[in-house]
Amino acid sequence: MKKVHLTLCAFLCAVSISCSAQKMFSDVSSMEGVSSVFIGKTMLSLAGGASMDITSDNSSIDLSKLLSKISTIEIVSSEDRKAAKNLEKKCRDILKEYPFELITETSSDGDNVQISGVFDKEGKNIEKLLIAVTEPDEVSFILITGNIDLVTLNGAIVAD
Repeated sequence: MKKVHLTLCAFLCAVSISCSAQKMFSDVSSMEGVSSVFIGKTMLSLAGGASMDITSDNSSIDLSKLLSKISTIEIVSSEDRKAAKNLEKKCRDILKEYPFELITETSSDGDNVQISGVFDKEGKNIEKLLIAVTEPDEVSFILITGNIDLVTLNGAIVAD
């Protein structure tokens, strides 16, 4: 099974974060069979020059190049088939409230990766970047908020 590897520094996974920023997936993060991570601006600033990559089979996004532009990172995922289906439905319902525009999509052997964004009024910066990864038995939603210009984002995406 192909997995999406999230390398977000070991200490980020071990730290309990209390943050005043609004969590989009707060309603689903406590569901049975769901794992969640929320990283606020303060924790992101502590990450400094640490390697922070979101990697799939044929590309990766180097988040360290985007750190100064990111306000929060929120991740919800499930490897339990039943919980994953429920999580996907609930997350998609939450996301319907925002004008996400599909940026790119790839599919292979039942695995699907969609990258979507909510752009500012001028269409030059992304305010919300969503990476949705669905597999037959797993699902992950990664939401990055901030003010990310397209040139910086393009420089952070690396094709393998």
